[in-house]
Amino acid sequence: MNKTSSQIQIVDVTNTQYSVNSIVVRPPAFLKVFRCTIYFQVTTEEIGFGYLSAQPNGNNLNSLIFSNFKKIETNNRPGTDFLSGAIDQLILDRRGVGYMQDNFYVSSSTAVGSQFVFIWEGETAE
Repeated sequence: MNKTSSQIQIVDVTNTQYSVNSIVVRPPAFLKVFRCTIYFQVTTEEIGFGYLSAQPNGNNLNSLIFSNFKKIETNNRPGTDFLSGAIDQLILDRRGVGYMQDNFYVSSSTAVGSQFVFIWEGETAE
């Protein structure tokens, strides 16, 4: 049985500019990564947007947009409630298929206190 391990990596994307100076994030070299959980968080009370792409020149067509923004509108009866907002978590799971060798490019539109959190899970070399 192979031993597994995990690593938490926090990438500060404060003052990065979308599609101009993205930060490259790679899986840890000592792990054969089969799962990655990605979170976006803003450490201030501002609304922030984070961008994740597999391409160095990310744009709206090849990026996922993360945000801490949630808006709930409650209508009068018989209306329905409406929740809007971008994603704040993504899980990539490759068990049974292979291991991750992706490069991720992350950036943000927030000037203060935004970061991506990557939780890498994989097999260790024995």
